Amino acid sequence: MEPQDLDDSFHEPYHAPTVGQSLRHAWGVMWNNIGTVLGLYVLVIIVGLPAMLASYSAPDLADPSVMDSLWPSIIAYYTSLPMLGSMLYSLLVSQPVSYGFGYSLIKGARNERMDVSDLFEGFKDYGNLLFGILLTFLAVIVAFVPMFLAIFLMMFYITSSEPGSAPSFMVQSSLIADSNGVPIVLTVVVVYVVFLLVGLTLMLRVLFTPYLIIDQKLPALEAIKTSWTMTSGHTLTLFGFLLASICICLGGLFFFIIGVIPAMIWVQTAYGSFYNAILEPSSNGVNDLF
Repeated sequence: MEPQDLDDSFHEPYHAPTVGQSLRHAWGVMWNNIGTVLGLYVLVIIVGLPAMLASYSAPDLADPSVMDSLWPSIIAYYTSLPMLGSMLYSLLVSQPVSYGFGYSLIKGARNERMDVSDLFEGFKDYGNLLFGILLTFLAVIVAFVPMFLAIFLMMFYITSSEPGSAPSFMVQSSLIADSNGVPIVLTVVVVYVVFLLVGLTLMLRVLFTPYLIIDQKLPALEAIKTSWTMTSGHTLTLFGFLLASICICLGGLFFFIIGVIPAMIWVQTAYGSFYNAILEPSSNGVNDLF
């Protein structure tokens, strides 16, 4: 489907790298190519169906006995055959196709023709893309380890404060009222928030790694370095994008649930628009605050 003419401002692929400008530009790009975008999105959903169906076959964590064996239940859930199959399929098939969809939106933001073949562009350098996805995933996991450690310590402190009690957060209120418990709980919460921000920062800074592999044909290691470099000076903008994305998707839920689909597409198109803006050499950011 050929793009239709809208406001001429939507035909300019490069703009100021801000949340507002990217969202405004993405809105025009999305509606200018709405038939193609929706068609591609439906294909992405179809490709991802096997992983979703497999995950539904995994053990039920909602079982009442879970509260007496939380961690073993979580381990059993993620090591079950349906979940292992779901994660493997997602890594090998769903993720490359999903990033191909993002690549197609990046092309649309440049006023280039979007096509079904874009979804499979990542398979042209398949090993390099998988390596890049794994590198990004591992980097984010490592960044979030201190945060998960803080959660574990808080859960351990809360559940071990009353010997013989079930591992739940029901005792949290009595701990907060206890003068000896307050400093420990508050300290863990502060540490959790700090490491959450650190983890989110790293996640956002390496966000464009797979797109650089597909779009710019970069090796995985160079792509992750380039993503870190090109987002320098835009950390606060990326956090703004994260908040705006949450608000837009939540807003989409109010339109009879189905509104979340165009909301998600709009957000992803905006990231593609922002990617183009900061990839352009003339795009300058402020000094990085992180």
